[in-house]
Amino acid sequence: MMATTDHGHHHDHDHDHGHEHAAELQVHSPIDPAQQSLTDALKTGFNLLRVMMLVLVVAYLFSGWFRVGPGQQGLIVRFGQLRTNSANESVVFEQGSHPTLPDPFEEKILIRGTTEQLPIATFVFARRQSDIGKPLYEVLPATEQIDPKTSGTMLTGDRNLAHGLWTVEYRISDAGQFVRTIGETHEEAGQLLHRLLEAAVVRTVAGLSVERITVQRDTGEVADFTEAVRQRMENDMRRFETGIEIVNVTAETVEPGSVRGAFLDVTRAQSERKRIIGEAQNERVRVLSATAGVEEQYVRVLDAIDAYGASQIAEAGPEELAARRDAINAALEQAGGQVSAELQAARSRAAELRQEVEQEYAAFVEWNKQFQGYPREVTAQLWTEMRDAVLANKQNELFFVPRAGVIEIQTNRDDEKLIERDLERFRNRRQRPQ
Repeated sequence: MMATTDHGHHHDHDHDHGHEHAAELQVHSPIDPAQQSLTDALKTGFNLLRVMMLVLVVAYLFSGWFRVGPGQQGLIVRFGQLRTNSANESVVFEQGSHPTLPDPFEEKILIRGTTEQLPIATFVFARRQSDIGKPLYEVLPATEQIDPKTSGTMLTGDRNLAHGLWTVEYRISDAGQFVRTIGETHEEAGQLLHRLLEAAVVRTVAGLSVERITVQRDTGEVADFTEAVRQRMENDMRRFETGIEIVNVTAETVEPGSVRGAFLDVTRAQSERKRIIGEAQNERVRVLSATAGVEEQYVRVLDAIDAYGASQIAEAGPEELAARRDAINAALEQAGGQVSAELQAARSRAAELRQEVEQEYAAFVEWNKQFQGYPREVTAQLWTEMRDAVLANKQNELFFVPRAGVIEIQTNRDDEKLIERDLERFRNRRQRPQ
């Protein structure tokens, strides 16, 4: 029994001694430097990763800010629906910065609101790359036949053909409507405009003659039919609610090469005709202005004369004709130019004649009174005055002949008398008031 006790005691002693030895090994054993470096690197990497994740979360939250630049319209789509701008109750966000949720919660769309140009060459003949940009009449092929596979044409109402290079100027005025009905890019708008222009051109040109749609560079005329095309396209845009506004439509048109020479001849003849008509109208205005004054005055005279002529043709009564003549006289009284000068001269001459008649009448009344008391004396005095007047008149040639049964007088007209008479007549004409 003692042996057993001693043996147990010896076992416990050995066990405690082993634990003490292990503790001494742990305290005095050095740490591996590589392991320590790895531990420190992992700690630093985890800290850096935490900072980066925090920065990314903050950047992600702030990435929702939406900036709309000048000339742009912004739209925000939240779960497939356009978000309304609380500032103006519209789906369109104007220039500036706007807070939004980051992707993919809200999608941001920017639409240019500036005026864009879209050239359309559907109705033009085939051109080389080097010919693009040049006027059509300079690169027009002089071919007798038109291949529909390579050359586009417009069919006019009088069954003629013409080429046309069209340009549509447009802008997206309502980005909300545009995104709902068309798309998000100008390329999608161009596809729609291309088809609508073709339809509008076909419908418009089919009702016009070829002269109306071909604009010659020699005349400088404006193609007014392009406005009809623009209105058709504008109506289609409003009907489809596209949000696109058609600003302008222009066309450069030309006839087929085989007939262009004949068209140019016609155009030159029309230009010459217009020139001659213009010169005639200018001459008409010049003559009428010199005759009756400014346009308002001579138009009034012409209208009064035309009205009188119409009354004559209609066989109007005397009262109406008299009223028409009074209207002519009133218009002439208000006219200027040569009419005014002639009327003034006529008034002066009438005043002179009136004064002469009044003087003659007054003299007659006076002679009549004297004749009642002294008939013989008055007769002798009148005869004497008449004789003096006859003898003093340079236009009279006087001959004194003796009393005889037969008298024969042969004379040559006195040239100096004739010259003197003409000079007197000329002086009197120059002194007459104009």
